[in-house]
Amino acid sequence: MELLSPAGNMKALKCAVAGGADAVYMGAGDFNARSKADNFGKDELRLAVSYCHDRGVRVYLTLNTLIKPSEFPRATDTARYAAEIGVDAFIVQDLAFAAILGKELPDMPLHASTQMGIHNAYGAAFAKKAGFDRVIFSREVLPEDMKKAADTGIETECFVHGAHCISFSGNCYFSALVSGYSGNRGKCLQLCRKKYTLSSRGKTTSGYMLSAKDICLISDLVKLQKAGACSLKIEGRLRSPEYVYTVTKAYRTALSGNRPDMADVTTVFNRGDMSEAYIGSDRPDIVWQHTQNNIGSHFGVVSKTAGRKLFVTTRIKAKAGDGFKALRRGKETGSAVCNGTDIISSGDVRPGDELRLTRSARISAEADKAVAACDKITEKKEYNKIPRINHGTMSDIVCKSYVFPDKCVILTADDRTDRRLLDAADMIIYAPEVYSAEKAGAFAQGLSKPVLLDLPTEARGRDIDVLESIGRADIFDGYVANNVYAFEMFAGKPLVLGRALNLLSPVFDMPRLLSSEAARADTGDIVPVYIRETLMNLTHCPARQLGQRCGSCDPHGMTLTDESRNVMPLRRKKLHYCYYELLNSRVRNISGKLDERVHTRLLVDARNADTEKALRALRDPYSLPFDERTETSGRWGKGVK
Repeated sequence: MELLSPAGNMKALKCAVAGGADAVYMGAGDFNARSKADNFGKDELRLAVSYCHDRGVRVYLTLNTLIKPSEFPRATDTARYAAEIGVDAFIVQDLAFAAILGKELPDMPLHASTQMGIHNAYGAAFAKKAGFDRVIFSREVLPEDMKKAADTGIETECFVHGAHCISFSGNCYFSALVSGYSGNRGKCLQLCRKKYTLSSRGKTTSGYMLSAKDICLISDLVKLQKAGACSLKIEGRLRSPEYVYTVTKAYRTALSGNRPDMADVTTVFNRGDMSEAYIGSDRPDIVWQHTQNNIGSHFGVVSKTAGRKLFVTTRIKAKAGDGFKALRRGKETGSAVCNGTDIISSGDVRPGDELRLTRSARISAEADKAVAACDKITEKKEYNKIPRINHGTMSDIVCKSYVFPDKCVILTADDRTDRRLLDAADMIIYAPEVYSAEKAGAFAQGLSKPVLLDLPTEARGRDIDVLESIGRADIFDGYVANNVYAFEMFAGKPLVLGRALNLLSPVFDMPRLLSSEAARADTGDIVPVYIRETLMNLTHCPARQLGQRCGSCDPHGMTLTDESRNVMPLRRKKLHYCYYELLNSRVRNISGKLDERVHTRLLVDARNADTEKALRALRDPYSLPFDERTETSGRWGKGVK
């Protein structure tokens, strides 16, 4: 299995190579999902490729953001230059850009970014047909789905270590809708790392309720190998070179059959004492609500203090330059540093607090020494560029399109939607809380208008059985694709491009439900005029954080409140597994901004919104009053940065 390490800058790249990486991934310019990393300019990128290839290490360039149509020429120029200097593959999210690269640079291997949200065999089959050589799984993938995806014949890559976004890969709009800074364009503000209060059934709990533990799968390498993983990816282009070196070395040690130093691994970065995520369990405990940053490794317990000087009960000797964090019942109380003789604190550190090592002078020195040795290598290692294997293109994706009338008002509804709304709409998109063929048939029965099914963003494990049974029942006139798996699972059935596909540019000749990040609509697009938009798609169960369990949770009325007292509803979706959508505290209403001559296909979503106002929107969508207290125009007319 390939060991793939992050390189946020040149020093981190050298640390990855010195630590034993087979390949590195990095960003250059504006089109990578870690715009806050140092990244690489043109000259530095050339040097980086040369440095890696001389040492037998491959280089993958991240071009993995959503790209606006006006940016395609610049993004393509970046790709051409990278191909000329020998970059081995491109990591891509944007389907329209992937289509361009397939035409402009047909010999360059393409890797489907985790931001595409591929997590099952249907998604992998789509990627293979579309011309990708490799899929980078979403972090929510289950081992059984990984194995089935590998059986399609495409290369498979999975994250084994590092940060875990709490929202499903590619479908977090929190930062974009709140600030305009889009995570899908590399500018996430990490609102998931802030404090929230979760409430349901009169119970509340507060803390970092959206902050996921780091992933660590170093004990699952055999399981991943059996599941067909060909590449093991370490996250961390925003983390220190010492982190890159230490974690890379640990996984190289484990892959060699030896025992790595896990204390060093947790020292360089450890959020929440780590999790095996969905590889270890299909219902993991992934949230760490006590603190949202590095808690390092256990060093000792504060026995007494003398002013700012700490006395610590420990078996480990502190070195000058070591840094520490103090925790009390899991929460941070202060920090400390070793000056060579004493450990000096800042903050409210008291006897009994746990002291954890978060910066190690020894590890920094070891990393520097390893890089120096790597720099001195004079004999070039054998390097063989891996050619593109898959020469499919996006034009090989043949879809049957659902045909909408030129003018229509569509209602998104569930089983609890008021009958008056169903009667007022021209057609209906059914977005059930619980997916089943029986419930779907009961909903569609008696409706004398077209009904389409809104497909979920995720379909894992036995979820797939549920969706396949609905497809076989042939209940619906069409299906809304919110993830690329739908193109294969529902091949031959009429499809609509859903909002969660994140299409800023048309790719297929099909009607498109406009993304929440889009600033405007093209002719024929379906424009959501009145809707409570999704901020996050959650795979974990928030109810468990309140002590509830399956069968005892209340899926209705659960909310998350931020520090500004904005109340955000949580809405459940259930297949075999349960999923939750975190919704905006405000309803999007762009009625007054629409042009009747241009915007002729409109969408009203009655779920989690005012029934009477939704009814008015269906009957007269161009003159709906705007309430500044409870509504927003979202990113309409503004777009995202």
